[in-house]
Amino acid sequence: MSVQRSSITVFSSQIGITILGFISMIYFARILGAEILGIYFVYMATFNLIMMFMDAGLSAGTVKRISEGEDEEEFFTASLLMHTLTLAIAIVFLYLMRGWIDDYVGAPIWHLLALSLILIRYAQLIRSTLTGKKKVGLSYAINFVEQLVKIILQLILIALGYQIYGLVGGLCIALFVNIPLGLRFIDLKLKRPKIHHVRSIFAYSKYAFPVTFNEYLYQSMDILVIGLLLPKFYSGIYGASWSFSSVAVLGTVAISSTIFPYISGWSSKGQIDHIKNVVSEAITYSLMLAIPIFAGVLVFSEGLLHYAYGETFSIGWLTLIVLTGARMVEAVQIIVRGTLAGMDRPDLVLKITCVTIPLNLIGNFILVYSVGMVGAAIATLVTVAVSLKLSMRYSKGIISFQVPWDDIKDESISAIIMISITLVALHFAPANSLVALAAYTIFGGAIYFTSLIIINERIRNKMRSLFLGNIYKFF
Repeated sequence: MSVQRSSITVFSSQIGITILGFISMIYFARILGAEILGIYFVYMATFNLIMMFMDAGLSAGTVKRISEGEDEEEFFTASLLMHTLTLAIAIVFLYLMRGWIDDYVGAPIWHLLALSLILIRYAQLIRSTLTGKKKVGLSYAINFVEQLVKIILQLILIALGYQIYGLVGGLCIALFVNIPLGLRFIDLKLKRPKIHHVRSIFAYSKYAFPVTFNEYLYQSMDILVIGLLLPKFYSGIYGASWSFSSVAVLGTVAISSTIFPYISGWSSKGQIDHIKNVVSEAITYSLMLAIPIFAGVLVFSEGLLHYAYGETFSIGWLTLIVLTGARMVEAVQIIVRGTLAGMDRPDLVLKITCVTIPLNLIGNFILVYSVGMVGAAIATLVTVAVSLKLSMRYSKGIISFQVPWDDIKDESISAIIMISITLVALHFAPANSLVALAAYTIFGGAIYFTSLIIINERIRNKMRSLFLGNIYKFF
């Protein structure tokens, strides 16, 4: 599967997951309220934090070594053994800390946390293996099924009155379904590894750990600090705002996941020109979605939270704006950081993370304590901006790709056109319901993409070629 076709598959899966997640979050927020939702977000932040240390970069190491195409079965088996060992250590730690964890989360739930970690450990291995085999689209399709099962079960369990246990229980069952489904598409057999296979994965994973940390750093750190310093009520509002802002990096996650194994392969063969081209293209298409979403949030932030989740959540309007701005910066950061990792330079990502982790942690404690929930969003924005600056600086010494400034300029102009027309329309037809907001979203998106295609000839030709090419392959 080509990079473009794989990206489309991943992007389609991500769109489906986001739509399902958004609709279910509306239901959860309206039925459960900010307090119960806050307990769930704190649970997930704790889950992500433990999972991050449990993974210790092994998932990235597995993708890297299997994507290189040599000794795939030995690397797969070695990774399985390493995943199991780190899982055992995490479960022992969790058992020893069970009382403190229950008190912090706000519910006696450590046993479900342990079950979640066991299931996610092997689900991660399957995803990493499929990604390493360049079956990224398939991996995301399976993830879509997992998310669909999770949401359906959560809706049913909540309707039956299980509340927080319904949310967590749905997650556990969906992870359980994911494992046998993913195994059907792995054509690797267990083969006794040698010590150098273990060392090779570890050699990469010890540097890739910061990449994993960065993936969980921002929201998890924010929620963990908010859950510690503020009532769980605010964790619910912040988590809902974060979920909303995640749409801005929807395309970036799809693109980054798709190009990583290709960059890894090109890097090992010295095909630097391929990497330069794909990185510049990736930045263009990542911001193609992030820029207009940020522009739309500037106009509709309070109404989005009010009409989607309920009046209580509207107090997070400024938090949503700051978070979406951070996501727009993160769209570029994910691509550049992923490129460094794909070119076997996770050591540089480690240097970046050594700066961003303490910056984010200290910033969260100071700003959340000083200005409340919005302080966590500000800390995230500053951290992402610093991370991008350092990533760009280090990348110049490895690969001199061109930042597509002309495309970024045209995307920004198209977003300004979209906002201007939308503001005029709002004078005649206020957005005073969820249906009206949905209509304005479609209306604004149509204006933005029409403007962009008219303004930017290169993007216009690329879209025409991609669209016609996929129609031709379909028929």
